[in-house]
Amino acid sequence: MTDYFIEFALIHMVVFGLYKLLLRQETQVSFLRFYLLAATWLALVIPVVELPNLTPVENINITGQVTALVMPEVSAATPVNNGPAYGNLLLPAYLLITALMALRFLLSLGRIWVLYRQSQPWQVAKRHVRHYQGLSTSFTFFRWIFIDKDKFADPQDIVRHEEAHIVYGHSYDLLILNLLLIPFWWVPSLWLALRELKQLHEFQADAYALNGSPGQQYIHTLITHTLKQQGFILTNSFNDTPLTKRLKYMKQLKKNINPWKAATVLTGLLLTAYTFSCQQLAQDELPVAPEPVMIDPNETVFQIVDEPPTFSGGPEAFYAYVNSAITYPQKALEEKISGKVFVEFIISKEGKVSNVKVLRGAGYGLDEAAKHIVLNSPDWIPGKQQGRPVNVKLVVPITFRHPDDPVSQVPEKVKEQVIDPPAYAAGMEAFYQYAHETMVYPQEALEMGLSGRVFVQFTVKVDGTIGDDIHVLKGLSPECDREAVRIIRNSGTWQPGKRDGKVAEIKMVIPVDFVHPNDPKAGEMAQKVRNADVPQK
Repeated sequence: MTDYFIEFALIHMVVFGLYKLLLRQETQVSFLRFYLLAATWLALVIPVVELPNLTPVENINITGQVTALVMPEVSAATPVNNGPAYGNLLLPAYLLITALMALRFLLSLGRIWVLYRQSQPWQVAKRHVRHYQGLSTSFTFFRWIFIDKDKFADPQDIVRHEEAHIVYGHSYDLLILNLLLIPFWWVPSLWLALRELKQLHEFQADAYALNGSPGQQYIHTLITHTLKQQGFILTNSFNDTPLTKRLKYMKQLKKNINPWKAATVLTGLLLTAYTFSCQQLAQDELPVAPEPVMIDPNETVFQIVDEPPTFSGGPEAFYAYVNSAITYPQKALEEKISGKVFVEFIISKEGKVSNVKVLRGAGYGLDEAAKHIVLNSPDWIPGKQQGRPVNVKLVVPITFRHPDDPVSQVPEKVKEQVIDPPAYAAGMEAFYQYAHETMVYPQEALEMGLSGRVFVQFTVKVDGTIGDDIHVLKGLSPECDREAVRIIRNSGTWQPGKRDGKVAEIKMVIPVDFVHPNDPKAGEMAQKVRNADVPQK
């Protein structure tokens, strides 16, 4: 929600800046009014609109390599500094001012209603108006025109001016912007846009009144009856705009807008819309990640604790999980980019991954790929402080090495381990074909229409056999989890992995997909298995 508010403010300030820079001196009142209203609606809509990515990438899985996990050392507890104490007062202050703005809005409505109840009906040139004695200026609210008839010998010109506000629906503009000011009172361009709109309303009403009255007569009326405003924020008053500006506009109302300015503004709006919109990722661009979890900002987050969080199975299991889940971005492949991405996140006291963000990135899509890996991570064993589970902040460096980038060309780092993960003897395509053909889809899952992915962790020994420590890191259902474990246990011999070039026992994580027959992906999965070129044993 905070991101939406910030994006609205930025977009509105940009589009209003275009107005001030290019359109401020134009006199096409209808176009200017349309622009200010449309720009405000765009600022509201753009942050939630998804536009297709113009450069979709293909989902290509390439083995990645990860470096040692940055874990806090065991020492005295040191909570993360969540910022100055006054930061916690920002939300109450915002809510207080927002409530005051809402009260201001309601009071203005109440004042208009009271005025209506205390006024008397009156008719001027077939137009029904409301007479209120002592009113210092005439004004309009939707279809109500308020005026003090004792101040006007011939009020027809002023009533025609007020009638224009009804014809053009100006009250709707004021109502919308004043409603937006309740939550967005802190956006300066919104206040300025409201002031500009009220001026444009008066210019448009002047033009309407001039069409029904001799020019000199209406100008004389305008000069004579320029009175003080009553302070109704939702109304259009006869004196809302300085007299000199209104006289100037009356002389220039037929001037056409400059075509290049209109084209420049339109281009600016399109660029703003694309820049701030949510660009939709291609279907296979990145792994599907769960909805991000956020820790309550009022909760304490530690950096150093008695017992740090651990990935189930230890760092090696985490490396194996990363290697199974990594997706090398197409752009980085084409540009032959290798790099390291530092991802910061919090392991909650429930063991959930939350508050994921890239601390230091490498670009070329590597940042997004690393972030998705962490977001998809199975639950961790939470850290503890004085025996109690607590929220702990961690940093994980994920290294992407391009296939054309030999490991020997990468500078050696202190405490960095290079892990070559195990592989199925006949290739991973053969493994997934084996899993598909031997899978016994649990009856309970079939009846429930259940599809999904089970992450299974296991150890491949130095002789390529599967160890006994097979367990599910992230499950789908008890029945599907048991079937995934059975598939791994019976998968046969694997090619052992290596650590720093030497054969070693290495934990790894494999996702086993359960695709229900009614799932749209079932046909695609079956075709993929049929097309797999698998060596015969």
